[in-house]
Amino acid sequence: MQTIVQKGEFHESNNHTVAFAKQQKVWLLLILVAIYSPNSFAQTKVKIGDLYYVLSGSYASVSNIGFEDIPGDSYYTNNSYTIPSTVNNDGLEYTVNEIGILAFGPLNSYRSSSKGSTTKSVTMPSTIKYIRDNAFYKCENITSIVIPASVESLGSGSFSGCNTLRETIYLPQTAPIGWMAAGKTYVPDKKSYSNPSYSINYANVIEMISFDQTEFYYTGKVPTTTWHNNMEGYTASLNMPSLKGEAGEHELWIPVTFTKADESFTANVVYRYTVKPAKLTVKVANASREYGEENPDFNVSYFGFVNGESKSVITTNPTVSTTAIETSDVGDYPITINGGNAANYELVYEPGVLTVTKAPLSARVNDATKLYGAQNPAFTIEYYGLKNNETTPAWITQPTFQTDATKSSNVGQYTVKAINAVPVNYIMGEIATGTLTITSAPLTIKANDAVRQYYSEEPNFTYTCNGFVNGDNENILSSTPTLSTTATRSSNVGTYEIKISGASSENYSISYVNGTLTITPRTLIASVGNYERLYNEENPAFEIVYDGFMGNDDVNTLSTKPVTKTVATKTSDVGTYKIDVTGGSAVNYSFNYISGTLTINKAEQKISWEQDLSELKVGDQVELKAVASSGLPITYSMDYNSAAEIYSAGNKSYLDCKAGGSFLIRAVQSGNKNYYSSPRASNTIIISGSNPPSDPVLTIKQADNGSVKVQVSKGSVYTFTFAPSNGWKVHSVTFNNTDVTSQLSGDGKFTTPAITSNSTLYVVYEQGNSSVNTAKASDVKVQVTSDGIKIVDATIGEIISVYTTGGLLQHSAKAYSQVVDIPLTNHEVYIVKVGTKTMKLNY
Repeated sequence: MQTIVQKGEFHESNNHTVAFAKQQKVWLLLILVAIYSPNSFAQTKVKIGDLYYVLSGSYASVSNIGFEDIPGDSYYTNNSYTIPSTVNNDGLEYTVNEIGILAFGPLNSYRSSSKGSTTKSVTMPSTIKYIRDNAFYKCENITSIVIPASVESLGSGSFSGCNTLRETIYLPQTAPIGWMAAGKTYVPDKKSYSNPSYSINYANVIEMISFDQTEFYYTGKVPTTTWHNNMEGYTASLNMPSLKGEAGEHELWIPVTFTKADESFTANVVYRYTVKPAKLTVKVANASREYGEENPDFNVSYFGFVNGESKSVITTNPTVSTTAIETSDVGDYPITINGGNAANYELVYEPGVLTVTKAPLSARVNDATKLYGAQNPAFTIEYYGLKNNETTPAWITQPTFQTDATKSSNVGQYTVKAINAVPVNYIMGEIATGTLTITSAPLTIKANDAVRQYYSEEPNFTYTCNGFVNGDNENILSSTPTLSTTATRSSNVGTYEIKISGASSENYSISYVNGTLTITPRTLIASVGNYERLYNEENPAFEIVYDGFMGNDDVNTLSTKPVTKTVATKTSDVGTYKIDVTGGSAVNYSFNYISGTLTINKAEQKISWEQDLSELKVGDQVELKAVASSGLPITYSMDYNSAAEIYSAGNKSYLDCKAGGSFLIRAVQSGNKNYYSSPRASNTIIISGSNPPSDPVLTIKQADNGSVKVQVSKGSVYTFTFAPSNGWKVHSVTFNNTDVTSQLSGDGKFTTPAITSNSTLYVVYEQGNSSVNTAKASDVKVQVTSDGIKIVDATIGEIISVYTTGGLLQHSAKAYSQVVDIPLTNHEVYIVKVGTKTMKLNY
């Protein structure tokens, strides 16, 4: 196998790709790289006869002359070449199917100085499929070329530079890909050869054969035509086949043999012709029917059949229709015809007309009724002969109704006419008359309701008429109504019927509605006066006074007598209480209650003390038994002495006899919200026995610090410093039942006066947040006394509560005055709460 290396080109041949390298004015020897498809073969370039071929597989491609790098121009120099359809090499036959790249042009084709080929003619076999790029480049002596029918494509510039090519003949029925036009270009089908890829030498594309007639009308016979040859210098020979006479588009490919001297070739030329269908007139006859009837059957006729043909050639019968339906109005409607089909015929339709005529109709005015005073009703007509389920015809002119009756016409009968009626779809004569009957109008006369009080004169009864028309009023009544009731002046409270009757009128039908007389109760005032009594007395008898009885009525006519009520009882606190009056009932009266007041005043009290205290001895413990008439607890007091001491245990008070002596003891009840304070009662205490020691005892009591008794020198003075625990401060200091809080110094120190007898120092602590032991007088004082504690400057109404340190309530009282005494048991620590203040003390 011989491998050929070409210079400066890139081309494709038989699915083989050959790469060429090009560099201006430099020739390089490159290695030819062939990329084969799975069925590709190695290439061999050989010379067979006058031509060079590239052999590949079973095909041969006409190639240029060069075998190697030959400088200068290299091309075929013979005048004429006839390319065989096959060639043989080494005992193998190859089909020549391609004119290769630059096959007949100069090898160094891109040099501007390259010479043109001397080839004058090339005859190609019917095996050629491809004419490659620049295949006939610069073949300046070729004047005519025939492209075989087998050619499928022409490469780019395949005939570029063929300056004398004046005749190009294409034998393929369909234009090859990339075809070009040069000079007179003869083609078998100008429709296919409509857009050349390029043109040279004043190209003019000419169809080889022209047929003189391309349109015929169907006659039932075979059409004929003439033709003429368009190829100059050639003789054309063809046998015209028999043409088809059926209507439609037809295409025939006819072989034509062209000869000129010794040259001869055959081409299939196209003949396209049209057989137009013959005109066939289809006509529908006019028809008529009456309004409301079904459409009749329409008659169809045909005109224009040729060559003895008849309706048997109709393949689809035409459809006849009209817009008119049973309900269509009177008038003319087109009868259309379409949709038919006949072989070789064009159907021309002539429509008809359907005339819808009026139907007969008779009618009468319907009788009607109305009430007196009403507008005339909308009169109606009953028809006889309506079509299409109509209830009334359509009108050109609607009927006009006439009657003598008006809105104000009296009760009676009146004739009603209908005139000037012209229906759209019917012929109608005179309309029969009807009757309008006017009936009496309804009139309701109602007795108006009335109201009066018990034991009053009857009012004047009135009535109301509802239903008058035409501006009528009570004056139209031929007789007026009468009103009455069974109620009398003394009739009880309740409702009584007001009856009405007796009216009449010509144009009204009267109905009655009775009214109602309502007798309402009189107002009876029941009042109670104002009363007073002392605390702990029974309530007085409350008297009810009445105002408003009528006639001979009195308290005995009441169904239920009212009663007085008050929440105050014998033990109710001093104050003012409302006296209500309630519970009364009466047939003819409604009650208006006026309340009174009961004022309870404080009561006086006194003390009874029959106890003999004149024969007591030192060491005696005697219960003090004074009694207040109010039952309230007694408070005892006596001047300071060292012989006796008053103390409380539970609810009782005791006298502790410590030394001999004689002195007075007093009893008093200070009163509360219901009692005034009692007068004081006195008693004489006489204690016989030894005298107390000469040195007094000082008892110190301060809450959690307990109670301490100390023997002190008579007449001595002592200073104490109080240091409350965290969260507490000094509230008050009491020395021998005297408040000495104001005597505390700023650092919480207190100096006693000279002690000459047994003395007691009480310290009360108040819950607070003071880090300095500073005593400060509180707005509320809690002072310790020999009987308990005394609350001073209390707010009236405030609650005072005394608890043990374990949380048990020992005493609770409401402040009814600014000074409140509370008895306590000795030797206990107590928590005292006054309003929001909390104190702690030891008693």
